Amino acid sequence: AELVQNGSLAAHGARVTAAAGGSSIDQLIDLLHVRRAVEIEAAGLAAQRATDAEVAAIVATAAHHVDCVETSSRAVPAPAHSFHELISRYSHNEMLAAMTMMLLDPRHDPLAKLLDRIADDTGTAMSMALDHPRIAEAIRERDAGEAEHAMRRHLDKIINVVRGYRDSMLVG
Repeated sequence: AELVQNGSLAAHGARVTAAAGGSSIDQLIDLLHVRRAVEIEAAGLAAQRATDAEVAAIVATAAHHVDCVETSSRAVPAPAHSFHELISRYSHNEMLAAMTMMLLDPRHDPLAKLLDRIADDTGTAMSMALDHPRIAEAIRERDAGEAEHAMRRHLDKIINVVRGYRDSMLVG
């Protein structure tokens, strides 16, 4: 029974990877919607459950991401992904952490590169990076509601930027 269940879970994971394995803007938007559902919950739980050392790591990673964007002409995905991974891991909810790791899996790299290109083309990389310290501060303050709200605003902003980019490409 365990083998069947593990095989079934692996099949579900493979379907998610296949769905997110393309490089279209619509696939990116779909992936961002799923990330929003998972990561809002993770942010609230991290505010409640993360240790002081874990919170410090989240805050430091948020600051590092801003520094990387400030000193580079391109968006920097590694600190951004690390920030989101830490929040999910420090939610101390194994399912949320596993889902986030699956959604940020390097096999989805074409979508991550597409998001980076859109952030570059629209000039929104710094705005997106500056959301991270706001989320981190809510977690540091142990304000689960504000952490969830800040994460929602962040991912809604990203979704809206990507939609606007897609729509401008259809018109132009």
